[in-house]
Amino acid sequence: MLNVGVFPFLAVVALVVTLWTYVAASSASARVGLRPLSSHWTPYLTDAGDATPHAIRAQTWLAEHRDASVDVLAAFVKHASVSADASKANDVKLAADALVKYLRDIGFNDAAYHELPLHGAITASCGNNKAKPTVLFYGHFDVQPAVQPPNWKTEPYTLTPSEDGTKLHGRGASDNKGAGVVPLLRAVEAMLRTHDDAPTALAKSRGASMAPPGEKLAGVTADGEQLAKLCANSALPSNVKLLLEGQEEVLSPHLGAWLAQPNISELLRSDYVVSTDGMQPSLDVPGIMLGNRGAASIELEVSTANRDVHSGMYGGTIPNALHVMSAVVASFHDAQGAVVVPGFYDDVVMPDEATRAAFNDAAARLGDADDSTDLTLALRGLPGGTFGETSFANHERRWLRPSLDVVGVWGGHTSGGVKTIIPCRATAKVTARLVEGMSARDTMRRIVAHAESMATARGARLTWRYLRPDDGAPPKDEAGEREAFVTLQGDGSRVRSAVSTMLSDAEATSSKEEIPAMGTPAFASSMDSTLSQAIAATLKRAYGGVKPIWFQTGATVPAMTLLSKNVMSGANDRVNSLGCSLPEHRVHSPDEYVRVEAFATCHLAYVDLLYDISQRSREGSRSGRDASEL
Repeated sequence: MLNVGVFPFLAVVALVVTLWTYVAASSASARVGLRPLSSHWTPYLTDAGDATPHAIRAQTWLAEHRDASVDVLAAFVKHASVSADASKANDVKLAADALVKYLRDIGFNDAAYHELPLHGAITASCGNNKAKPTVLFYGHFDVQPAVQPPNWKTEPYTLTPSEDGTKLHGRGASDNKGAGVVPLLRAVEAMLRTHDDAPTALAKSRGASMAPPGEKLAGVTADGEQLAKLCANSALPSNVKLLLEGQEEVLSPHLGAWLAQPNISELLRSDYVVSTDGMQPSLDVPGIMLGNRGAASIELEVSTANRDVHSGMYGGTIPNALHVMSAVVASFHDAQGAVVVPGFYDDVVMPDEATRAAFNDAAARLGDADDSTDLTLALRGLPGGTFGETSFANHERRWLRPSLDVVGVWGGHTSGGVKTIIPCRATAKVTARLVEGMSARDTMRRIVAHAESMATARGARLTWRYLRPDDGAPPKDEAGEREAFVTLQGDGSRVRSAVSTMLSDAEATSSKEEIPAMGTPAFASSMDSTLSQAIAATLKRAYGGVKPIWFQTGATVPAMTLLSKNVMSGANDRVNSLGCSLPEHRVHSPDEYVRVEAFATCHLAYVDLLYDISQRSREGSRSGRDASEL
């Protein structure tokens, strides 16, 4: 017969077990979720020549200490490093400080933070053996904003495993902390800890840890000092340099000017540049991303009077600014969505036939469909493939053709109730995605000229300003009572107001004046380059022998163009990307995540890539080519 006094004791035990389970799950982040998926971490290298033993040891170390990789990512995700939010500036800096400390603890003893306008950048290096190739890896530690639940089902800045353990949720879990930066740094650490010259104790450690927000940063660990000695002795198969920035998510507005400084371009000078801010087409099919579209944005404003007026007294006698702006933006496209701004497509350069054929093959293997596009067309009752430039396939419209979009329109009364006015001003933000051959200057000039002609024909005046990513949000136009960007006087002249004082005369003007050359050009690499072939070979091994596809993305990574121009003297064929973000990862959206399989594969692939590049360097030397001219 049971003693009833036992029940309170059992209840307490049950409560303790429940709380312990919760705390353990929270503190270890997604650690439990990894164990059923350990097969993703299995070392796959078997035939990489004399580099195989060390490479396998490094991959094995990563597999054995995969929980530590998740812990590093969990601490990194806790940093709400939102570059677009001025209130998060300190969070971005704290993330940078924690990253510098982490880099020094894994052997990069020259890791340094560089102040830039807006947010800074980090540089570091490991190895300086002139007989080895040098690879500069690029990544970013800033993230997109994350609006709290109900938009997010999990806490954005707490790495949270899915119930089945296949996903790790959190802002930056994919872009770019989890699908690039952490796997790369852990791979480098693994190669150092398992090197033939490394003390045995280094390989037995689970690795360095990342400091979460609020943790006091101590000095370099003893392991970090030992790993730094290995870096000094160029223990890696290829020399490694790092550039990690904090303003990529606002299109790197100050990175180019900084890279153009002779001391910085020389500091980063390398044989190859590999961006970790890349993606894979799917979990089943690997791909080499050969390029991306550029971007440029502009803000247009139409003015029809010097103040809002009573709609009963003046309705039907003067133009309405919102009506004019609606007509202006509607005139950008035809009924199918193709751009009809005169000259918009004139400078487009399509890739050669071989590259275009490779992209067609990629689309065929992946299936020429896009869920978001299909959804939009379904809502309109249109079959897939009938929106935009219908003479081009869907993948060509997304990768190789430019686009023009209105991303915001406002004016008049937007508060509660009704205010019977005729608005005197209306504003629109417009973004163009650029492809090979297009310049931001010429594209914006054509858009402004077209918009101005449409506005003038309707009795309105058009002004504009080029949007810099760090300008911040525009002032609210409550009931049309804010100061105008440009106020029309009785004689038709223009007077600058408070809104435009931050801008130079060249940045807020009519189309008759010079348009500044601000924007991010498109980037394209080469299928035949040594670097592209090395990435292709690495991905084929990482995906179990599956042949990679060649593809592009419609997104924009400013650093690709900026690094090619300022560090690689325009040698695009020496610049490419290897990242593991997937289209399904909800990048920039609520509930962003990284698949554990992609996270694991990325770690192993970076080990492989550094050995592959090193081996190609040696083969190039034996065939009479200099190691730096592969």
